[in-house]
Amino acid sequence: MSGRLGLGERGEVFYAEQQGQVVAMVYYRDHSGRRRRARATATSKAAARRAATRAVDRALLAGDGYVEPLTVAEAAEQWVAGIEAQVERGTRSPTTLDVYRSALRVHVLPAIGGWRVHEPTPGRLDRFLTTVQAQRGFRLGQNVPHGAVRHLRSAGAPGCVAAEPCS
Repeated sequence: MSGRLGLGERGEVFYAEQQGQVVAMVYYRDHSGRRRRARATATSKAAARRAATRAVDRALLAGDGYVEPLTVAEAAEQWVAGIEAQVERGTRSPTTLDVYRSALRVHVLPAIGGWRVHEPTPGRLDRFLTTVQAQRGFRLGQNVPHGAVRHLRSAGAPGCVAAEPCS
């Protein structure tokens, strides 16, 4: 694995020998973004690797249960399903759903759909929104932030701005 680890990710396992035992070590990033090392000792590489991997899994699950990285696109699918339910109940307009779907399909998902939900920081979102406003015009640029920020908030993205940037 190259580059910086994402939240909840682990790196490659590396080994050392200590007093006739195999020591497996692996770095991972916890949910607060801190780089940590798990270490396990066993009589074989395979057993040491399994023990180190289990230690990382336990540490990550003890945090907030978030192990698999959720992308912005996956969060958007969940968010759209919630809006669809509101439309069926009559608490949201079908036109609102169409506008949100269009903004996601045309602007948000092609640009940031592959990001993990913890990656959109206020600075990154600001750059994205500035680009949309410059390319598509102010009116459309105002609609996109509302949908993008709402669906990130609904996914529980840590560090997501508390107020909508273009209200």
